[in-house]
Amino acid sequence: AGFVKKILQNDCSACFSHHPQDFDQTLLALSHNLIYSSQHLDALVKSCGWKQDDVYCCFKIFAVKDQMVGSLENACLRLEKIVDKSYAIIDEKYILFLVNLESCGKSCADVKAEMALHFRDFMLRAGISAEFRELKRLSQYYEQASIALAIGMKSDPTKWTYPFEQYALRYMARQCTELLDPKALCIPGLLRLMEYDRKKGRNYAQILRVYIDNNMNVAETTRKIFVQRATFLYQLKKIKEITGLNLKDPMTRFYLACSYYLLDFAGEGSEEV
Repeated sequence: AGFVKKILQNDCSACFSHHPQDFDQTLLALSHNLIYSSQHLDALVKSCGWKQDDVYCCFKIFAVKDQMVGSLENACLRLEKIVDKSYAIIDEKYILFLVNLESCGKSCADVKAEMALHFRDFMLRAGISAEFRELKRLSQYYEQASIALAIGMKSDPTKWTYPFEQYALRYMARQCTELLDPKALCIPGLLRLMEYDRKKGRNYAQILRVYIDNNMNVAETTRKIFVQRATFLYQLKKIKEITGLNLKDPMTRFYLACSYYLLDFAGEGSEEV
């Protein structure tokens, strides 16, 4: 609440004199889902030669404690010098880094590649949003960057950049399993197959996974599980009988793939064949 009040009172000590007037406060407000009028935002965006419906990407940047080179303010200035048509603003202990991709003629992947070595040199870690159109949607994509940063720093601590697209499935799995156990979300046929394997000492759930992962290609599946075609076709017939699944249905295959992913996420998935 105190942070929000500080923004609304234009009492932000991290504003830079070379930025358009009120630009920092407005971006921080947008990033935290505080509403500004369209007219006010239009005028502000025009002051830096942008358009609201340009294509953007944003970064949430964290300085590694006791290792950062220089201050957050200096880091902001350096980032803006490296990438044209960008603004870096201090957001408490983080940096909000916004890039107008349309104006600088680059993709988000281009900017990430350009910045990678600098993040390492400055001892900065960055969550990166997907590309988005319309600046008024900034809060959603800044949240993407926040999620990617939080998950990435925990699961991949040796990396410096964390694009949201690489962590989106983990985030969805985490959200799905907050209220329900992973097995309660799984397609029932897979659970029946896993129970059959447990009782009979089989590995049908693993075999089914290889089959699904290889787009139901029999030749590729038999090559990977090291069995003859006739043996696999017998196993597949048995799998279909146990699960009752219609593997020709795309949504069934999608649900099955999601079920395997959720079990992996929870550490209960079947091992590789």
